[in-house]
Amino acid sequence: SAQISTGFKTNHTRWQKFEWDDDDTYCVIAPKAPVDIAIEGITLRHCVKSYIQSVALGNTNIVFIRRKEQTEDPFFTVEVDNFNNIRQIHGMCNSNVDTVSGLADFVKRWCKQKKLKYNAQHANVARAVRY
Repeated sequence: SAQISTGFKTNHTRWQKFEWDDDDTYCVIAPKAPVDIAIEGITLRHCVKSYIQSVALGNTNIVFIRRKEQTEDPFFTVEVDNFNNIRQIHGMCNSNVDTVSGLADFVKRWCKQKKLKYNAQHANVARAVRY
């Protein structure tokens, strides 16, 4: 819809502040269009696609963790609320960061750099959109 498209154009600069490329293995990138979030959810088989409207309206933020060598390939998805809390981080079929060697350390460094609050136990719980 036009509202979603406009919302993405308006809010994209907000999500860019979460981007981070200061690691040898992983990086964090922001979606550029609603289709990016749809592809993420379909590829990783989790529910982030249902967040498109909430993201467009500015109710929450979605960014992607990528392997540096494969920045086009969905890997892990992060929801960051508007108070800089990481609400959830999930990979394929809602897998958690501790399933990938070194990923939890990357997330901690990224959070420190971007002043994000991260409670691993809280972020490991898969949630449905509640906005």
